[in-house]
Amino acid sequence: MLTVRRRLLPATFSLLALAPASLFVSLTPAAFAQSSVAGAISGVIYDQQKAVVPGAAITAVNNDTQASTTATSDARGEYRLENLTPGVYTVTVTKDGFKTFKQESFTINVGVISQLAPSLVVGSSGETVDVAGDSPLMHVDSSEISSVIDQNMIDNLPINGRRASNFALLTPGVVSNGDGFGLLSFRGISFLLNNSTVDGMDDNQAYFSEQRGRTRAAYSISQSAVQEFQVNTSNFSAEYGRSAGGVINTVTKSGGNSLHGQLFFFDRDNDFGASNPYTVLTSLNPATGNYITQNYKPKDWRKQWGFGIGGALIHDKLFWFYSYDQSRRNFPGTATASTATAGLFAPADPVLTNDTCSGGKGTNVTSSLTGDYGVCALAYALNLGQTAAAYQAAASYYGAGQAILASYLGAVPRNSDQVLNFPKLDWQINDRNHLALQYNRLRVSSPAGVQTQQINTYGRASFGNDFVKEDFGIMRLASTLSSTMTNELRFQYGRDFEYGTSQTPTGNEQPLANNQFNRPPDVSIGYDYDAAGFDIGKPLSLERKALPDERRIQGSDGFTWAHGKNTTKAGLDFNRVNDYISNLYNENGSYSEDSGPDFMADYFHAVNGLSYFGPNYYQFSQGFGTPSGEIATTDYAGYLTNDWRILPRLTLTAGVRYEYEYIPVNPYANLTGTSGNVTINGKTSLYPLVGALPQTASRPDDRNNVQPRLGFAWDVFGNASTTVRGGYGIYNGRIINANILQVYLNSGGPLGQFYMSTSGQTTCTPALTFPNIFQSGIQGALNFGAMCGATTTAAYLDPHLQNPQVHEIDLAIEQQLGHGTVMQISYMGSLGRELASAVDKNLTLGNVNILSDTYTTAIPATVPSTGYQLPLPRGGKAGPLAAGSTTALKLYTLCTAAQLAAGTTCGSGSRTTQGVYQLLDFKSDVNSAYNAMSIQLTHRFSQGYSFMAHYTWAHALDYNPYLSTNDGTNQQLDPNDLSQEYGNSTLNVQSRFVFSGNYRTTLHAAHRWETLAATGWQVSAIFQTQTGLPYSAMTAKTAPGGAFSGIIGAGGINRLPKYDVNHNLLSSRDSYNLPNIAVLDMRLSRSFFLDNRFGHFRLEFLGEAFNVLNHQNITKVNTTAYTICTGTVTTYEDPRVTVGTSACPSTASATAPVLLFNPLFGTNTASNSNTIYTPRQLEGAIRLHF
Repeated sequence: MLTVRRRLLPATFSLLALAPASLFVSLTPAAFAQSSVAGAISGVIYDQQKAVVPGAAITAVNNDTQASTTATSDARGEYRLENLTPGVYTVTVTKDGFKTFKQESFTINVGVISQLAPSLVVGSSGETVDVAGDSPLMHVDSSEISSVIDQNMIDNLPINGRRASNFALLTPGVVSNGDGFGLLSFRGISFLLNNSTVDGMDDNQAYFSEQRGRTRAAYSISQSAVQEFQVNTSNFSAEYGRSAGGVINTVTKSGGNSLHGQLFFFDRDNDFGASNPYTVLTSLNPATGNYITQNYKPKDWRKQWGFGIGGALIHDKLFWFYSYDQSRRNFPGTATASTATAGLFAPADPVLTNDTCSGGKGTNVTSSLTGDYGVCALAYALNLGQTAAAYQAAASYYGAGQAILASYLGAVPRNSDQVLNFPKLDWQINDRNHLALQYNRLRVSSPAGVQTQQINTYGRASFGNDFVKEDFGIMRLASTLSSTMTNELRFQYGRDFEYGTSQTPTGNEQPLANNQFNRPPDVSIGYDYDAAGFDIGKPLSLERKALPDERRIQGSDGFTWAHGKNTTKAGLDFNRVNDYISNLYNENGSYSEDSGPDFMADYFHAVNGLSYFGPNYYQFSQGFGTPSGEIATTDYAGYLTNDWRILPRLTLTAGVRYEYEYIPVNPYANLTGTSGNVTINGKTSLYPLVGALPQTASRPDDRNNVQPRLGFAWDVFGNASTTVRGGYGIYNGRIINANILQVYLNSGGPLGQFYMSTSGQTTCTPALTFPNIFQSGIQGALNFGAMCGATTTAAYLDPHLQNPQVHEIDLAIEQQLGHGTVMQISYMGSLGRELASAVDKNLTLGNVNILSDTYTTAIPATVPSTGYQLPLPRGGKAGPLAAGSTTALKLYTLCTAAQLAAGTTCGSGSRTTQGVYQLLDFKSDVNSAYNAMSIQLTHRFSQGYSFMAHYTWAHALDYNPYLSTNDGTNQQLDPNDLSQEYGNSTLNVQSRFVFSGNYRTTLHAAHRWETLAATGWQVSAIFQTQTGLPYSAMTAKTAPGGAFSGIIGAGGINRLPKYDVNHNLLSSRDSYNLPNIAVLDMRLSRSFFLDNRFGHFRLEFLGEAFNVLNHQNITKVNTTAYTICTGTVTTYEDPRVTVGTSACPSTASATAPVLLFNPLFGTNTASNSNTIYTPRQLEGAIRLHF
C-alpha cells in the first residue's frame, strides 16, 4: 500500500477559526449553508495531469455509524455528497485505471460544504493511496458570514456558567445586551429578533422571543448533548429565516457503533472567589446606635454533574444517545438600598437642644446630622408639633422606623435546581433513509430566584420564586431520493411552561398584607431626587401562574437537487404557537413614598394607629381585569435558493425567502367602552371608565415579506490563498407574541386589563389610606376611577404594523499568511427598517399649547465627607449643561403664555379618550444603521497551539426602537418630534477585542517519567474587552406648567432633550458610556490516558478561573443628571448636600425653574452582577472521556 502524506489545499475558512486537532479547541470553517442539521462534501476529481476524471465513485462512510453516502463525478469531474450528519468520515474515490484514493478522519460540520479535490494516481484500483491532511482552512465557495463551533471548542475553552451559546460572543458583530443574562445582539439589532434552532427546528419561545427556558434557566440544552452549533451573522442561506438579527443553530449528538461518552462533575465555591465592593449590608452598630453599610461576600456555590453516553442497540442500524445534566446552586441574594446609610438610615440626634423644628418638611435645622431633618419631617407628618419635645418624641419613632426599614434588607436565602434529560434514537432504516427521534426535558426550581443578581434593590421577601418546565420532541426523516436529490422531513411538538410565585412576607410586612391576596402591596421607598431607594411587598410582576404556557407544533420539509454546476434547494415550513398567560401586572397595587419619613408616617398610622396629617405617599397604582389571556399565531414560510459555480473560481448564490405571520383578531377589543355602577358615600351612579376605542379591533396583516438574498465568492488566484466574498440580503423578524397579546389585553375593553394610577395624596374622595388596595376585577377599576379620577393606559396594534426588516451588506477579504494562519478583513453593514415603536396618540394638540420653559442650571453643594461613601471605583460624569447657563425647552401645557409666566396652575391631562392617560399606537416606523470593520487573525492548531483574535470597530445608530415584550411604553421624549430620538443605539459597542487560544504540552524526553509529567497539560483562555454600553442623561420631576409628566410635559420619557427650542444641541440620547469592560477567563487541565481491555479512557482534571484579574466590570450607574426644582428640596430628601442648606436654590420657583445637577450622575452602583460578568470565581472539575 502506497502512503502519501501531504497538505491539501485549504478550501474553507472560519470567522472564528481556532482550527481543530483532536480534543483541542476549534472553530470549524463554514461554507454556504448546506443544511441546518447536516453538511456536505463537494469538489472536482483530477488525474495527475490536472485533467478532470468523470465517472469516479466517491463514498463517504461515517466512522461512528458506518452509514455511507455515494456519488459519481459528472462529465466535468464534479461531485457532491449531500445530507451528511456532522461527524468524522472516511472518504474513498475509485475509478478503473486509477489507484483508490482514501482519506480518513475527514470532519463534516453542520451547514458546511467541505471541498475535497483529490488527484488520482494511475494504477490498479486494488492499490490504495492513503492521504492525511489538515482540515480545510479557508472556504472559497461561500458568500455568507457564519461560524461552526464544534465539540472540541465547547469542551476545551472556559465558559462561565456552561451556557454554550455564549461562545457566539467570540464572533465579530455580536455583543451581550445590557442586563448581561445571556441575550445577544447581532450587528446592533435587538436581542429579541434572533432565531435559535435545535437540529433545524425552532428553539425559541415565541412569547418573549428568547431561547426556550429564557435566561431563567442556566441553559436549556446540556453541553454534553451538543455536537456543535453554527452561528450565522449575515448572508445566511434562504433556508434560515424568522430573524432580523442572527441565527444560532444547535446540532445534538448521536450514538455510534462503539460505546462512547463523557461523565463530568464541576464544583464552584465563592469561598475561593473575590468579593464584590458593591455588595453591601446595612445593619445597626450597637456601639454607636447608628446604622452602617458595609461590604460583605455572600455564599455562592454551584455543583454541576451528569453524563452524555451513546452506543448501538443494533450494530450499523439503530443507535442511542442519552444526556443527563443537573445543576444545583446556593447563591443568597442581597436586598439593599441605594445610598442607604446617607439617606434612609442617616443618623439623628435623640434630642435637639439648639433649635426647634419649623416649617414641617421645609425645616431649617442647624445640626451636624442629616437625619435630624427626617425626624422633623416625621414630627410634622405625625402631627406631633414642632417643639423640642415633639422632636424628641419623633426621634423615638424615627429610630423604630429605621429598624423596620432595616428588617426589609439583608441576605436572602436563594437557590436553584435544574435538571435536563435528553434521550435520542437514530435509525438507519436502509441506505436511503435515516430516522431520528429525540426528546428534551428541562425542569428548573428556584426559590427567590426571579431576581438573580448578587445585589438587588428589593426587600428580602420581594425577589420572587421562579419555575420552568420545558418539553419538546423532534422527529427527522432524511431520505436520499437519487444520486442527485435528497429530502428531509421534520416535525416538532413542544411546550414551554414558566411560572412564578411571591414569597411569604416578612414580619414587618405582615401588617400590610390584610387584603384579598394576603400580600403587602409593592411599596417604593426613598426614590425621590435620583431614583435611589428600594421596594418591598409583592413584586408588580407576580403572581405569574403562567407566563407563558406555550405550546408549539411545527412541520417542515426541505428538498435538495444537485444538477450540473448548480445546487438548488427549496422548502416549506409551518409553525403554529399557542400562548396562554395567567398574570395580571400589579394586581396587588403599589405605593410610592418619596422618603423614609413619609413611609414611616404611613406605616405607623396603618399599623400602630398614630394620627397624622394625611397620607404621605405620592402615587398609587393598581392592575385590574381578567388575569388570563390567550392567542395563537401561525408562521408560514417558503424558500428557494441556488448555488451556481459559474466559473471554476467564482460561485454565485441567489435565493429568496417568503414569510407570513398570521396574527389573530383581537378577542378583547374595546368596541363599546367600559362602564358600570359605583357607590361612593352611599350614592350609586353610572361611571364611564373608558370610552370606546374602535382602533383596538385592528389586525395587522403584513404580506410583503419577500426576502431576496444574493452573494458571491471569488477565489482570486485559483489556489485558495486569497478569497473575496460579499453579499446582500433582506431579513425579517417576527412581531413578538407578548407584544401582540399584551396590546390586545390593554385595549380598555371590559374583557381586558387595566393599569391605573393616580398622583398625590388628596386626589381620592374619600381618601385612599395606605396600605389599602381596591378589589380586583373591573369593579375595582370602576371604583378606583370614580374615587380618584384614576386613568389607564390603552394600546392598539397599528393596522399598518410590519414585521421588522433589516437590509444587510457585507464584503470580506481573506488571505492565507502561511503556517496555518489566515487573516480576514471585513465590512458589515445593516440598515434596520420598520422596527417597533410605541407612540402616545392621546394628546389633544388642539387643546394643548406648545410653549417653553426656561431653566437655569445649578450645581448643589459637595457630597458630605461622612455617611455617603461610594465603593471604588466611584465613577461619575460631568453634566452636559454648564453651571449657571440658561436653557429654553419645549413645553406641552394647558396654560397660556401669560398664565405660565404668572405661575398659574392650569390643570393637566387633556386627552381625547375618556379615562385613558396614554393611548399607545404600537407601530413600525423606526430605522437604524450599523457599520462595522473587523480584522481577524486565525491560527490553526500546529506546534501545540491555536488561537483566534479579532478587533471590531462598529457604530450603531437608531431612532430608539422598542426593545421590550410588553404592550409598549411611550419611550419617546416628544411624540411629535422623532429627531429628538436619533442617537447611539443602546446596543452600540464601538470597540471590541476578543482573543481565544489553546496550548497543549507534548514533550518526548529521554526519561519516560519526564515525558509523562510534561505531557497531557493544556491551558486555554478567552479574553474580551470592549467599550461600555451607552446610557442617557435622565431627569427627575415634572416640568412646571406641563400638561403631562416629564421634562417637556408630553408624558414621555424623563430624558434631557437632545435639542432646545432653538434646535441647539444639548445632549444626544445614549451619549454616555459605562466604563470599559475587560474579562479574562482561563482553564488549566491535565489528562491521563488509561487504556485497558474495556477500552480507551481519558481522565481529565481541570481548574478554571473566571474574571482572573477581578476587573470591576460596571453593570449599572446612576443615570439621573438633573432634578427639576420649582422650590426648595429639604435635606432629608437629598442628603448629598451640606447640612443646613437647601438642595435647590432659594430662587427656584414655578416661574423660574432650575435644573439641579445630581452630583451622583454617572457614579457606579453595581459591578459584576450578572451571568456574563462576575467577580473572580474559581472552579474545579473532573471529566472522564471514553
